[in-house]
Amino acid sequence: MKVFLQKIYFVLLGPLYRRLSRELTLQVQESMQQFLNIHENLVSTISGELVQLHIKLQEYQEKLPNRELSAPSASEMDPSGLADYQISQVCSRISESSDILRASKEWNLPIAQVVEFERKYSGMTPNAIRRFKQLEHENSELRQQLDESLLLQRRLERLSNTVIEPRTIRSVESLAGYTEIAK
Repeated sequence: MKVFLQKIYFVLLGPLYRRLSRELTLQVQESMQQFLNIHENLVSTISGELVQLHIKLQEYQEKLPNRELSAPSASEMDPSGLADYQISQVCSRISESSDILRASKEWNLPIAQVVEFERKYSGMTPNAIRRFKQLEHENSELRQQLDESLLLQRRLERLSNTVIEPRTIRSVESLAGYTEIAK
């Protein structure tokens, strides 16, 4: 009887499972097609924007006086991603127009960063900014060395204040032998 019921169960539910499987497969295929369409649209949009940016970059380079655009070295770069000469330009624009908001939008920087540049580097040339950054770096290294030496000094003081327990000394006879040799 049990075998008979299992056969009926599979005969009745088999077509239902096959139909559900087909429907699920169709839904997955439709979802994948939608995903591919969205992906293609995004790729075409991004590539179009990249082409426009490339054209704008070429126009900008043509407007510049005979000056080669080269990537600044890592030592010339600020954490904001600007080179020293660019920071100097930001500060000079702010000093000319006193409009921090415009400079922030123009250089695509947060207002706080522009204010920091103005506070730190106002009136400096790119070489002075570079030297200032070198001095800041040297100062931070010296502070770190000072902290390390103070920590070492505290450790040495702690060690000098520790009492040597008698069990660490091997024996009086062994010490007597050392004192005779020392004489």
